[in-house]
Amino acid sequence: MDANQEKTYLAELAHKIKKGTITPEEMAYFDAWYEQQRQGVLHIDSTFAKNRTVLKKRMLKGIEKQIAKEQPRTPIQRLWKPIAAVAALILATLLFTHIFQQFRQRQEAADIAAIQPGSNSATLTLADGTQINLSESADGTVAQANGVRILKTADGQLIYEADGAATGSRNEYHTVEAPVGGKWLVILPDKSKAWLNASSRISYPTAFRGGQREVKIEGEVFFDVTPDKHAPFIVQSKGQQIRVLGTQFNVEAYPEERDVKTTLIEGSVAIQAGKKPMLLVPGEQAVVNEQGITKSVVDTEAAIAWKNGYFKFNENIESILTKIARWYDVDIVYTVKPDVQSTFSGKISRSRDIGSLLKMLEYDSNLHFKIEGRRIIVSK
Repeated sequence: MDANQEKTYLAELAHKIKKGTITPEEMAYFDAWYEQQRQGVLHIDSTFAKNRTVLKKRMLKGIEKQIAKEQPRTPIQRLWKPIAAVAALILATLLFTHIFQQFRQRQEAADIAAIQPGSNSATLTLADGTQINLSESADGTVAQANGVRILKTADGQLIYEADGAATGSRNEYHTVEAPVGGKWLVILPDKSKAWLNASSRISYPTAFRGGQREVKIEGEVFFDVTPDKHAPFIVQSKGQQIRVLGTQFNVEAYPEERDVKTTLIEGSVAIQAGKKPMLLVPGEQAVVNEQGITKSVVDTEAAIAWKNGYFKFNENIESILTKIARWYDVDIVYTVKPDVQSTFSGKISRSRDIGSLLKMLEYDSNLHFKIEGRRIIVSK
């Protein structure tokens, strides 16, 4: 039998002892349980009882109250053993509940404090394979390559500045990668800007040559492209190529995601994901997947909210938790299958603690979120 069934059964046995109707087999079960409890060790939280003397007084007081309630008419010696046992069981249960609740509250508070929002963090990989941890490097020049000086700033920027004529006939390629829980801004050699979201990377030459500017990305990147009608800006990502002259747009191309989304903020872009390119105007979003390419008018504020420091949701809970996992560097564990047909809306700063964010989601859904270490347990 489980713990609740055993408590009910023990209460029945105690009642039978009072009435004198208990069988020898039932008495043997009760005596065995009583001896087990008497010999067991109970660890008491110091906030509940400072020492064993205080605990003994509290337990004795509780037992005396229980005896007074029962008002036994049979001899005290006959009733003391079962009543004391039941009273001790009740008190021990209350003590355990109190201790466990305090432990869980302290543990969850510690887990929330340990899970910090994402921050400026990235790694620069040079053409020769050298890796530079940008979040740990000193501000100022971090490298020089092919006539270019590479500067790192305190506010999470990597800037490419010409430092003389390029050397060599071949271009060198660099890669910046923002890890899970990271972000970074790269100012490219043509002064175009690329904001990297968490778990994203961009590869690019140290100098744009040949009448075009081409970069490759993975993950999510917001571009503000410097206009140059003589050198189109080309972005290669999963399943598509984007061609622009000068514009602002967001590309979401995570390898684990089914859809690749391109959202245009300003200017115009042409997306090649098949035989015929698709043109976008501001406010439109193209979606590329195995079914082909489609476009629609969307909420552009939501698409680039991450770049501006907040979340703006209008999607299913699975999609929301995926974004939270990337930014807060946590794992999502589902004990129930989420309803992907229901959408949830909300807006909250990306600098808020994860506890506040999960409470907001609990309020809008019928789900419960429990934090265990760096795992978020999703249940009903």
